Amino acid sequence: HSTDHAQRVGGSAPARGWIVALQAREDGLWGKVEWTGEGRRLMEDKAYRGLSPAVLHDKAKNVLGVLRASLTNTPNLKGLVAL
Repeated sequence: HSTDHAQRVGGSAPARGWIVALQAREDGLWGKVEWTGEGRRLMEDKAYRGLSPAVLHDKAKNVLGVLRASLTNTPNLKGLVAL
């Protein structure tokens, strides 16, 4: 995640979209994204396959919230739906 890594050393971490809604469903957590122009172009060009969420959790590993998500081709979590 560029926000967590590249930005700390002076690299770029531009937003490609904004999560504007989240919905807990029986089959998982779903979000609505408003893409920036560049984010939309990257999605249309199939430059990325998925999202990698950064989550806040407690010591028992209960998820308390979603902090952000990054476009990726190698998501760290299993079972995510491809974009």
